[in-house]
Amino acid sequence: MSTLKDNRKKALMDNDWDMVIKYGEMEIEQKPQSIKILNDLSYAHFKKQNYDQALICCNKIHEVIPTEDLKVLSDKYGIHYMRYNEVLGEIYYLQGKDEDALEVFNRLKVLGPYYSKKYSLSAKILIRKKNYKGAVKEYADMRTNCPRHYKVATNGLLDLVDTDPLNEEVYTALFDAFNVAKDVQNIILNYDALRKKGKASKKYLYILIHLYCCSGKYEDAMKVSQEEIDKQPDNPYLHVFLSRIYQQLMEYPKAISCIKEAMRLDKQHGERYRSAFDELIKNLSIYEKKLIESINTHIKNKRCLDAIHSSEKLLEITPEKKPIKQSL
Repeated sequence: MSTLKDNRKKALMDNDWDMVIKYGEMEIEQKPQSIKILNDLSYAHFKKQNYDQALICCNKIHEVIPTEDLKVLSDKYGIHYMRYNEVLGEIYYLQGKDEDALEVFNRLKVLGPYYSKKYSLSAKILIRKKNYKGAVKEYADMRTNCPRHYKVATNGLLDLVDTDPLNEEVYTALFDAFNVAKDVQNIILNYDALRKKGKASKKYLYILIHLYCCSGKYEDAMKVSQEEIDKQPDNPYLHVFLSRIYQQLMEYPKAISCIKEAMRLDKQHGERYRSAFDELIKNLSIYEKKLIESINTHIKNKRCLDAIHSSEKLLEITPEKKPIKQSL
């Protein structure tokens, strides 16, 4: 029996799936409820694309150990022998059983950095479901929890820029990834050099603008945005990005004007900008409330000049607010 086990393990190390199956099936006849043998058989069948056989092995394991607490099971059997869950999730993913796959991958997350596909495939499923924010979180969690797979996570985020260019979360996640790798400034320099030569794709141009913003360099971000709008004035996304910069600088009338311009340029997809507009109005209301509170405090403390200054700021934003709401 030990010879069969040794042969199975050697074949597994050599990625010799036929031999894993051969020795594993001989072993399982003597130990039909062995979790370890069934786990290795499920993986070998999966690698051979024998999905039905792989599922049979996974189902047998669930019959023997029905618990869903993989942390408890991994402590008992070892991390390696939890791979059947990844196999099960991948097969569900390939079969288009998205909810079942997500359930399996979520269950795997208690195992920390092991089986990184629980993040990357979850992200792909969420992209399939057009839940782009959820996909960003999966890739960000993958980068954090599975640092060896930094490149896979980062590439996934880069692809999401193409899929959903207005998603602020993806740019923040990329900034965090580049920042951890201490690459932010080098990437900014490289992207800006490509931009000045006219060789930067839209994706890298969009990332450059947001890397400046995430670095607190709003003037640089504004300069790039305005220069690129001059080159491609019909690009609505650039107007949205400029709007976000103006919001950070508390220049709400200009921010609103940029959103209006984006919607005018892309009337066919007006709803695409709804969340950006709603967030702008929400931030505007918060800012307006703070200004009113500031004015009242200054008056109470007899700081007239400060009260006047805050009132002037309030007057700058108040006239624009009501007409914009009505126009939408």
